[in-house]
Amino acid sequence: LSISFLMLSVALYFATGSLEERKNIKHPTITDKVTMKIAVEDGKTGQLVFGLYGQACPLTVENFIKLSTHEKGYGYKGSKFFMIFQRHMIMGGDIVNNNGTSGRSALDEPFENENLKLKHLVPGTLASIGLKNNSDSKKTSQFYITFDQTSAFDGAAVVFGRVIKG
Repeated sequence: LSISFLMLSVALYFATGSLEERKNIKHPTITDKVTMKIAVEDGKTGQLVFGLYGQACPLTVENFIKLSTHEKGYGYKGSKFFMIFQRHMIMGGDIVNNNGTSGRSALDEPFENENLKLKHLVPGTLASIGLKNNSDSKKTSQFYITFDQTSAFDGAAVVFGRVIKG
């Protein structure tokens, strides 16, 4: 299964109270929104809209936005989701090799984890991951989206947003 990023756009967004928040799940404030147009190998397309936690994870969000808009001349457009864990998550963002072995930061160099306190509370959690072959887990462009609520990666990955539509 091949899923590619086709087009990306960014807009400022301020949360007004989502369904999860009304259910007493406390999420960080959404400061930005990124819309990704996704294509599946059979030609079908769809959109995902991410709400990003810019106050809680400013570097990770800045990196994601810059990669989404190709501000540096490179980014997510045309890259693929390289791994799917059935019922758990989908991984993408290897903008160099498209297979999970590499990545590239839009912040000029890989950066350290900045906030490991946020949890994977809901399906659609967006988190940044380090390179599989890099033991120091510095962040570049790779990320994953969860399909379920999971605590397995709490404290190990930087949660910096969630799917708010799509």
